[in-house]
Amino acid sequence: MRQRNDADFIDLLNNLRVGELTTAQLQLLCERRHVPLDGEFADGVAVRIFPTIRQVDFYNDRMSDENSKLHKTYVVNAVDESREVATYGRRPPENVIPKDVNNCGGLLSSIKISVESRIMLRRNIDVSQGLVNGAMGIIKKIKWPALRRDQLEEGELPEAVYIKFDDDSIGLRLKDSDGCIPIPPVCTTFQAVKGYGDVERRMLPLILSWAVTVHKLQGTTLERAVIDLDKKNFAKGQIYVALSRVRSIEGIVLSDLDANKLLNRPHDDRALAEITRLRNLRSNI
Repeated sequence: MRQRNDADFIDLLNNLRVGELTTAQLQLLCERRHVPLDGEFADGVAVRIFPTIRQVDFYNDRMSDENSKLHKTYVVNAVDESREVATYGRRPPENVIPKDVNNCGGLLSSIKISVESRIMLRRNIDVSQGLVNGAMGIIKKIKWPALRRDQLEEGELPEAVYIKFDDDSIGLRLKDSDGCIPIPPVCTTFQAVKGYGDVERRMLPLILSWAVTVHKLQGTTLERAVIDLDKKNFAKGQIYVALSRVRSIEGIVLSDLDANKLLNRPHDDRALAEITRLRNLRSNI
């Protein structure tokens, strides 16, 4: 459905999924390697897709540094409070907070943001309005508590950030006069380590998304992206997922390309067998 208006791209993706790219299809991908990284594919304009978290963090840090030359950057920290009777309301020691953000309800402990930061929602806010995990946009305003114009002290949470989402259909009933949607901090409760008990975290449900990993993009649709297909791509099916997030082949630029990764069994045999089994079941119903 995502590529329904680009039949040639659909055929390419279907062949890539089973490691049977034609020479013409491989050539088509190679041509996307030579598109200039400017205009709509310039840094900070098109989303960059990388296979590893290290590459993503490096690129996001670089873009944050560039953005800080034009807009003031704020460090925003999560507010963690114990929900155990004996320590209720206290800030837990740092050594009891899980290191993996996925064990903290998906909310970061800290983030650097500014006006024009590119972000992604990491929580379903209002599914009926399209405010779902994976929605991407740009911060246009930051609202601080008590009508203040600036952060009172480093780490303070804003009352809300106003985001202009890439998809204009998101939050039609929630937009302000500038077409932005306010996203306030949200709360989650998670289990601390070392027997400390439950902790509640209050934080903006955002991550930076000038660059993202292939994993974070599953379920997301992009109009354009710059994709890294070098030797660091490691998981079976990862290249297919990365390319298939974009609506058309014209929306893709390849910043790097290892052709062997496209031809040397890029799929997971067991996953492909399961897909075939489920399709056969459906056809027999």
